[in-house]
Amino acid sequence: MKTILVLILFLTFAGPARGQEIVDREIALKAKTASSLAGVDGLRVDKATFNASLQRILKAITSSKIWTRYAFAEASSSDIIFKITEDRTAPTEATIRLDVLNPDTNKPIYSEQRDLVDVTNDVHRLLSHFLAEVDRLREENREAMESAARQERLAGHVISRVTCDEVPMFANRATNRKIAMTLHKGDSVGVTMNAGDEDVVKIGEVTGYVSVDCLEDSDQSTQTLALPSKLTGFLVINSNPEQADLFIDGKRMGQTPLQLQLSFGQHNLVLRKVGYKPFATAVSVSASNNNVNALLETK
Repeated sequence: MKTILVLILFLTFAGPARGQEIVDREIALKAKTASSLAGVDGLRVDKATFNASLQRILKAITSSKIWTRYAFAEASSSDIIFKITEDRTAPTEATIRLDVLNPDTNKPIYSEQRDLVDVTNDVHRLLSHFLAEVDRLREENREAMESAARQERLAGHVISRVTCDEVPMFANRATNRKIAMTLHKGDSVGVTMNAGDEDVVKIGEVTGYVSVDCLEDSDQSTQTLALPSKLTGFLVINSNPEQADLFIDGKRMGQTPLQLQLSFGQHNLVLRKVGYKPFATAVSVSASNNNVNALLETK
């Protein structure tokens, strides 16, 4: 039996509803536990009627599918708080509102409001909309990470070692093949892709083809090249429009325009602004100038 925390609100102005967009991506993606609150605003009736309205909200929350996604926890130890408020302040209409709160700051990371028609149906829809937005963020995050991994491979940052005593690295796949260099046992090469019985490999600025029979089995020995952490470069990020929230590797860094000092290598960059589609890309930071100029598209 879940313990439900009850918040009773009398004549508290809830404020305008935000758009259906999660404003703290990191909390939404990491949250595993949740608690719930319920409230009724502006219902000037007897106590029994007030409590009945409150209990309908609590019952709807308890029966919703959020508990298939999150483990219940007390508010003091939960990752997020679901707060449902029925607002009857206006004399001719009623609304119902969902706020998903950050327990540390008590500020909403997501808000949505709708006209009150049926409490159970309305609560379930509000919570389902939030879960759908979390799923969208997870898919976006997965795609961004896969894109970064592809960029790593294309940049030759996945390495393998030569197992043959001596093997040619061909510069082309023409009938008359040109040897770019000869590799020896123990040499390290960056693998960018497979081309049948050969792998496309990279050494420095030289790219060529090497027989897969002379390279380590990637399933057993492939590793990621680690650049020294002390090497850093500057990344300048601009967006149109400005004041977009910037996330680097899942962490919010501030709003554009920004200049950051980051470690060499690949980083996952996401820009988000209310009313615009998220902009996600993988950036490679090196000793040269690194700039990102993002044009955000309206939804």
